[in-house]
Amino acid sequence: VLAVDYYVSPTGNNSNNGTSTSTPWQTIARVNQVDFNAGDRVFFQGGQSFSGTISITSEDGGTSSSPVVIGSYGTGRATIAAPANAAGIDIYNVGGISIRDLVVQGPGKNSTSGTGISFYTDLANNVKVQFGRIDNVEVFGFRNGIQIGAWNASTGWNDVRITNSIARDNLHSGISTYAQNSNVHTNLYIGNCRAYSNTGDPNSTGNTGSGIVIGNANGATVERCVAYNNGIDNKPTEGPVGIWAYYSNNVTIQLNEAYDNKTSNGDGGGFDLDLGVTNSVMQYNYSHDNAGAGYMLWGAGGGNIVRYN
Repeated sequence: VLAVDYYVSPTGNNSNNGTSTSTPWQTIARVNQVDFNAGDRVFFQGGQSFSGTISITSEDGGTSSSPVVIGSYGTGRATIAAPANAAGIDIYNVGGISIRDLVVQGPGKNSTSGTGISFYTDLANNVKVQFGRIDNVEVFGFRNGIQIGAWNASTGWNDVRITNSIARDNLHSGISTYAQNSNVHTNLYIGNCRAYSNTGDPNSTGNTGSGIVIGNANGATVERCVAYNNGIDNKPTEGPVGIWAYYSNNVTIQLNEAYDNKTSNGDGGGFDLDLGVTNSVMQYNYSHDNAGAGYMLWGAGGGNIVRYN
């Protein structure tokens, strides 16, 4: 099957074929009606806003060599404006997806339970869903900004990269990963990103308001990122940190800056290797002007190295 490029514009028409800039579709709803194949690409008109949730499911999906691409065309980046209590872009149980050159806007961090860009799987049999890319996006106004998640024993993601992106003004976290078991996600990379003004939820009983959080990974790198002004509304004694990891193995946190991170009660530090972290390295980072510890080891396991910070 030959790959197809599709175009979406506010001046388009959903009865068009969508395959050129002169015959674009008009809405996200029309995009969601199509089952995309490897190599297909969907481009939203730059500088324009589109309401709804882009939903990519197991009927869609590409490969690492021929991903399904969601991006912008023309001048500037298109905005995906999510409704309340819904994701902006929702990737469920399918790999081979590349998201780039978009702004994903929520209705406001206190007005939604949705995640800006969600990669989530709950497939059986401890599988690893392959390949995800997020590049040059800005995500704000959600419960969580960018989240890579899994919940079915050791099912998770492999080969996911988040680069050159901004996650700001979200409630619980800027960029985060989680799974049901420890050491699940593999080959995670977060680079050249900024996570700031993710405030935390004053009504939560757990830690909220972190910039970048690696949870439940076995092989992850966070580098050349900046996390600042996060966590001010966290209330529990277990609090947020600018950049940190938990229940993970073989994590490298390097060449980052964390500053002006806050809390209303506990933590509020710059960097942390937390509970269940093993064989990990925290190096070449710059931590300053945080409410809590510059660098913390909390309940971490063996084999961790902290140096050159």
